[in-house]
Amino acid sequence: MPHGTRASSIVRALRAYAVDAVAALHCASLKSGAVLDPPVRTSLLTAYARRRGDACAALALLDEAAHPDVILWNATLDALTRSCRLGDAMVLLRRMACVLGAFDSATLVIMLSGASRAREMDLGMAHHAAAVKRRLDTDLNLQNALVDMYTKCGRFCATEAVFWRMPCWDTTSWNSMIGGSTFNGLFEVSACYFREMIRFMVQADEVTLSSVLAASSRADGLFSFGRSVHGYVVKLGYDDTASCSVANSLITFYSELGFTEDAWNVFAGILSKTLVSWNAMIKGLVDNEKVSEALFVFQEMISGYQPDRATLVTVISGCAEQGLLCEGKAIHGYIVRNGLLHESSSVGNSLLGFYMKCDDPFTANLLFRTMPIRDLISWNTMLSGYSRVVSLGVEGQAMFKELLSEGLKCTLTTILAVLSSCSCPEDLSFGKGVHSVILKYGFASAVSVVNALMHMYICWGDTLAALALLERIMLVSDIISWNTAIVGCVQNGLHGDALEAFRFMHSSLPLNPDSITLVSVLSACGTLKLHSLGKSIHCMSLKHLLACNLRVKNALLTMYFRFADTESAESIFYSPGDINLCSWNCMISGFAQNNDGWRALQFYQKIEDFVPDEMCTVSIICACTQLGDLRYGKSIHGHVVRSDLQNNFFSASLVDMYGKCGRLDVAARVFESSAEKSVACWNSMISALGFHGHGL
Repeated sequence: MPHGTRASSIVRALRAYAVDAVAALHCASLKSGAVLDPPVRTSLLTAYARRRGDACAALALLDEAAHPDVILWNATLDALTRSCRLGDAMVLLRRMACVLGAFDSATLVIMLSGASRAREMDLGMAHHAAAVKRRLDTDLNLQNALVDMYTKCGRFCATEAVFWRMPCWDTTSWNSMIGGSTFNGLFEVSACYFREMIRFMVQADEVTLSSVLAASSRADGLFSFGRSVHGYVVKLGYDDTASCSVANSLITFYSELGFTEDAWNVFAGILSKTLVSWNAMIKGLVDNEKVSEALFVFQEMISGYQPDRATLVTVISGCAEQGLLCEGKAIHGYIVRNGLLHESSSVGNSLLGFYMKCDDPFTANLLFRTMPIRDLISWNTMLSGYSRVVSLGVEGQAMFKELLSEGLKCTLTTILAVLSSCSCPEDLSFGKGVHSVILKYGFASAVSVVNALMHMYICWGDTLAALALLERIMLVSDIISWNTAIVGCVQNGLHGDALEAFRFMHSSLPLNPDSITLVSVLSACGTLKLHSLGKSIHCMSLKHLLACNLRVKNALLTMYFRFADTESAESIFYSPGDINLCSWNCMISGFAQNNDGWRALQFYQKIEDFVPDEMCTVSIICACTQLGDLRYGKSIHGHVVRSDLQNNFFSASLVDMYGKCGRLDVAARVFESSAEKSVACWNSMISALGFHGHGL
């Protein structure tokens, strides 16, 4: 083959061939001598840059050239920027300026693209200044690159300034603005730029339509606009093109807004569905909790398409969320039969998470031991699954030790997963060992890890150790840190310390209390009978708009009843906001504890939309005891028997009620019928006998 023909053949091959063929074509060009031709050398450089990102090979080719031209220099710069070697690219750019004495707009476009990928704002601005200085900023491609760079670096104001100074725009310019608005979370702005694009009569392409549909799906109030874009898509004929990209975007648009029927209509209308189309439809159904329909689509898909990782991970996660063990096992079988478990670890990790969520740790462990590809995510998935079940904490701890013995480096997820399994006093030794590992790997400054350590020490009753940990991260502590400390103090009976911690947090740190904080400090105020402080915290809850929070509301009810301030408690109960069975229980037990049995009975009779539970029933039995109302007490006893609520707790209350209402015989029968007599039950019976003069 003549040299010129051979060179042109290699150039055509390099433009069309895949990654693995580039090195072979390079060898062929060396053997034939075609590598000496500038077009071949440039094509090789471009191939290494775009198909391999192989900057070393590109630099070697540049150095071999006797007199490289601008195109060859630019191709080498492209290889460096695509490999994220911006420092080396800058060195090469300076060398290029020294050798050639100049560079063109294409050079700056390449450098701006590199700055955009790396989010290097300062470097991008330097290239912008160079373009202005050399009067290259009028080039449309360069202006589009500037728009893209400022957008990706989060400087949308600068993006708009560049865009509106441009003398003319093409479709790429508008696409950069529409996509850039969406990238920066300015979804309404994206819609406005699309309208402007249409007004300027610029033809939208698939990229435009996909970008504006993505923006419409993420903003409230843009559904109607998205529907109008759908009409525009149909008008332009993009709803069923070969790439299906716009149709796929429509499926995602409708799915993300919950309109799965509309998504299905778009999907059904695609004549040549791609794998992305099937994945978009399956994901949309799973995200909308229609897992059965997603599995039906998956069954249709596998009859003609080979699912990829995204498909399998989506359907497995759907089965995990719905607890569909049999269906998930069937998908596992399909994966094994088709050898898809060997392709990547993500599929195996999804299966591990599925079995753990479906309470089948045995199968998860079996899969883990036989997985062909296992990474740290696999270990973390197993550890997280074990940590969710208290009874499997020992298995989780053993797996953590095995992970360390294999020399794998822990991540933050690993540490957090294993710490949650150290909540029992029996785990003291292991938990301290984990604390040592945290110090060894340098996680001691991570707030989330310190919060988990604090919770661990509090579960062991070592509040001082937890507070010492909090003191070390004082400046970077968050509300979770302080909630952990305050709740821990309350749980361990250190109510005064809980209030001191709250005072310090509120007065010295820029942190606002949340519902968890207020529930704990209100409980501490009620226990310590600090009426004035409790009212102050009530005012704080109103200020932070937390008084209507159901948990805070119930905590306020409990606190005021402990103060014997029944009037304030009743006003809170009837204040705007939701109430639940716990709210009714607070009112009934609160009145009973304050010896106002009549009001407790009145509230019990008013309960609507809820079935009284054990706490409510015991409280009303106590109210009947106070009132000596045997008739109503008997009806409550009947409710206990009918509802099968009988236990030692009820027995003690019923024995006490019958004894104090003059029916010692019935009290004795209730006592005798108790299957397992608790200390409280014995005490109630002894008290009843003494009350009726049978002390001996």
